[in-house]
Amino acid sequence: MAAVPDHYVLDDGTERWEVDHMLHRDGGPALIFPDGTKTWYRHGVIHRDGGPAVEMEHGTKKWYQNGLEHRADRPAVEYGDGRPGKWYFQGKLHREDGPAMVDRAGKEFWFIHGRALGEVEVAERKEKIAADRRLKQSEIEGQRAADIIAQGTQRPVKPMKPLKFG
Repeated sequence: MAAVPDHYVLDDGTERWEVDHMLHRDGGPALIFPDGTKTWYRHGVIHRDGGPAVEMEHGTKKWYQNGLEHRADRPAVEYGDGRPGKWYFQGKLHREDGPAMVDRAGKEFWFIHGRALGEVEVAERKEKIAADRRLKQSEIEGQRAADIIAQGTQRPVKPMKPLKFG
């Protein structure tokens, strides 16, 4: 049976849940700050399965797994103001198919497993991404054509009215 967490309300209004003096709460955030920011912990480590471990009042969300910023298929940091997020994998900036982060001025920063890519590597990756997209688009168009042909052979032929000549 899971231990029941101790619940504390601090002088500033922050709520804390602890088990064995470690931040921990199953099914909810272990910290709730007065501004509405919520943070999930498991056995003293920032962590949440199936959602962001940090939800800030202004909409920013951060995903953590076992204390590391991590999200496999989307940005691990999503900003509430709409600017591009940051992609992390196991605590390191990482993205295979685009920049891992973009600054406020629009400058892109490309990283693979925490290593910054140089200009030549970025250009090569961009070309590979563009080639992959062209291939995928041609596959989609080919499938559409095959679907149209298949539909055309399944439709009954409607008889035409005879043409009258002069």
